[in-house]
Amino acid sequence: MKQIVIRITLLVFFFALITPGPLFSATESRLALVIGNGNYPSARLINPVNDATDMAATLKRLGFTVILKKNARHQEMEEAIRDFGNRLKRGGVGLFFYAGHGLQISGQNYLIPIGARINRETDVKFQAVDAEMVLDEMANAGNNLNIVILDACRDNPFSRSFRSASRGLAIIPSAPKGSFITYSTSPGKVAADGSGRNSPYTAALPKFMVEPGLPIEQVFKKVRNKLDGETEGRQIPWELSSLRGDFYFNVTEGGEPKPTASPEQKIIASVPPVNVMSSADREHDKYFSLLARDGWNEALTYFQKTTTSSPDDMDARAGLTVAQVLKGDEDNARYNVRRIRESNFENRWTRVAVGLVEGLGENYENGIYQLNRALEEGADGALVNLCIGIIAERKGKWDIAQKAVNDYQTLVPDAIRGRPFRSLAKRANVKERLSGSYYFTGPEGVINAAYSSVMIIAGSDNDIKADMISPTDTSKFILSDVRVENNKLIFKARNEAGGFLVGHFWNVAEYIADLKGDLKKIPWIATQTEDNVGRNGSTYRGFLIRKPSN
Repeated sequence: MKQIVIRITLLVFFFALITPGPLFSATESRLALVIGNGNYPSARLINPVNDATDMAATLKRLGFTVILKKNARHQEMEEAIRDFGNRLKRGGVGLFFYAGHGLQISGQNYLIPIGARINRETDVKFQAVDAEMVLDEMANAGNNLNIVILDACRDNPFSRSFRSASRGLAIIPSAPKGSFITYSTSPGKVAADGSGRNSPYTAALPKFMVEPGLPIEQVFKKVRNKLDGETEGRQIPWELSSLRGDFYFNVTEGGEPKPTASPEQKIIASVPPVNVMSSADREHDKYFSLLARDGWNEALTYFQKTTTSSPDDMDARAGLTVAQVLKGDEDNARYNVRRIRESNFENRWTRVAVGLVEGLGENYENGIYQLNRALEEGADGALVNLCIGIIAERKGKWDIAQKAVNDYQTLVPDAIRGRPFRSLAKRANVKERLSGSYYFTGPEGVINAAYSSVMIIAGSDNDIKADMISPTDTSKFILSDVRVENNKLIFKARNEAGGFLVGHFWNVAEYIADLKGDLKKIPWIATQTEDNVGRNGSTYRGFLIRKPSN
């Protein structure tokens, strides 16, 4: 029986420049990191190495310097991504392409390296490469344009041993201003891997990338139309965009793409159409803006009065919903979202309200999707970032929450930042949130005050320190290289133990503690790197359990 492998492609485009007209010329430097993983021991994929090879060849034709990795293991992938980020700091265009197994855990995307030992869901966070690492490297590089293409298998080969079985990759939350996000098929649908040399999406994409003078939006529109026809509507690529300028993979012989419109026309074409607003609409917009700034309480009063006098005004009800969440009245906020849903009225402001409430509840991905759609449709950027930050902080997605805080700060001067934002900024700082004392336990998470070591963490905006206190005089821990990276607390620990009767024992291990989720019980995994009894390479698991404050 022929095996069918399901894949999804997610492409994320980050644009730092938002100037009108062509953003980049033929002389702009271009760098690409291309990875294709297929030789998995228990879930082999036929196409990814071919996909990576062919994409690398296409990118070279388009002027990219290409770093190509085939069947890369964990360390090789991470080292390549770091090197890619460092080289991007020289400027120009960056592109990352990955083909292979990919999956999501609690809304977070992971790329699976060759040799990953994944027996249960908790292994993914330590054995796989967090897709956020790529995005972080690009953000840190500070170059003008970055492109990420993830062609990752949706058929999770480890799902039987997982507590949850989310399909495909998660929606990228908190997309930066001036971004282009596209999936190889509609959200919640599946995309075929194909029986030929390449996946259908990767087979189609290079053909349109090389067309001279074709703007990036047209490239993906042509890919979408091609796949729609080939699959009889079963696979329709899907995009979100907030671009305000033009980018061309290929330019004409003259060195620049032939413009299809004047720069002024391009500006007009790149901005979503704006409906003529009534005075009430303009007044609503004013108070939606105040919700994100030092005036949210005034906005709450305004939306309460407007909803009372005009119960069918769904914009006002949306504003009231957001204000109620900021106030902590989520029960009434959920009631108002039900009213909005029942009305079937939908625009940028109802999307903000629905996205915020659903994201805080059981539908995180749809919440983030609604907020990104609201931003695309013209919602206040500061308010959208505030809402995304509130959701991410509640869900323990600290890097997303901190990014939303940073994006908000670029939009709103300190003098007019409201209390809800200031509260969020403090809660979203994971280093400060970590500060406290923790019992250091084994895999069962059992606390024995007489025998459990205690880890003390002191964190601030720019630094984090830690120490370990042993309950006995015969054992001591020395911690070093303590840091927080990619939602992980990482440190080295030298443990010395023993006595006159049992002899002296010591080992050195690297610990990685997963910070995604509840910081009251933090799972860790340790790999022993040195010792005096020949157990190098051994791994151990356990928990850091926060001690109650007195």
